[in-house]
Amino acid sequence: MKRKFCWLALLLTALLPACMGGILPKAPDRASYALPEPEALHARKPLPAALLVELPQASLALSGTDVVVMRADGEVQVLPQVRWVAPAPQLLQDLIARQIEVAGGAPAVARSAQAYGLPLRLTINLLAFELRERPGALSAHAAVSLRLVCAADARILATSQALAVDAEPVPDSPAAATAALRDAAGVLARQVLFWLDKVDASACPLD
Repeated sequence: MKRKFCWLALLLTALLPACMGGILPKAPDRASYALPEPEALHARKPLPAALLVELPQASLALSGTDVVVMRADGEVQVLPQVRWVAPAPQLLQDLIARQIEVAGGAPAVARSAQAYGLPLRLTINLLAFELRERPGALSAHAAVSLRLVCAADARILATSQALAVDAEPVPDSPAAATAALRDAAGVLARQVLFWLDKVDASACPLD
């Protein structure tokens, strides 16, 4: 008799998740957004050697696929109904690399760890990529700081101040707010290109 009750308990345990799955509502699907295509620009002063664009370093809140909203009190929230198609640092790395490549900013541009031996490396610190909520207003913010490194001797050739893009006011609908943040990312990628135009990389031994 005890054995029969044991089998019955095991059967109920196995069936319970399936039953609950039919009862509990499914989480609504979120629309996925990519970043814009790079602009057709031309670098004024291309780098003298191939460049590795490294994956941006980011806080935990900015490292995923959520579209982040920073409240005035510092609380981090997630914008509903929308998400990025890939982690935000990966999307920004790809956009920045493609913007430099399209503009002819370097003889070759890579973003793979396998290309770590390239002569020049661009390291990126992702300072902001978020919406900010204030009483009665929503704004979009994207910011990075950069370092251009000579791979031969790990020398830092140039360090940037924070490059920042702010857009306000932003519509409070999820789709429109995400579009504003996408546009900010495109402007930021162009700012990275313009910064590289001013960098002197001649001190890096290329032989």
